[in-house]
Amino acid sequence: MSCFATWLEQLSAVGDVFAESRGGREDQRLKEAFRQLLETARTVHASSPLTTRLTSRELKVKPKSNNVAGLQLADLIAHPAMLDHLGARTGQDRRADFGGRVMAIIEATKYARGQAGAIDGTGRLWVP
Repeated sequence: MSCFATWLEQLSAVGDVFAESRGGREDQRLKEAFRQLLETARTVHASSPLTTRLTSRELKVKPKSNNVAGLQLADLIAHPAMLDHLGARTGQDRRADFGGRVMAIIEATKYARGQAGAIDGTGRLWVP
């Protein structure tokens, strides 16, 4: 999410964060983790993009049945992105399936790059 907020800052834009509902207890735990993340960002660095670029301090959780376009898009991209990211990290060739082709397009057109043009560490981050 920090990458999302930083991207918003680079665009001089604001945005909101949605998640797909998993059920009562899980949703509450996710909302609390979101609140804690924002509170920590506010405490450590008051002008952090996490505190200045998000339009809401509350995570919005919507059920799949609401058919939120952004959540549907995230569903389509999340698994291929994870496989692609893991493959890049372990030195594997990109998959030749539909997901691999989608990720080639996304990497070529959407990933942020560092000054030397590298994606790793800027547009692709590994957070254990």
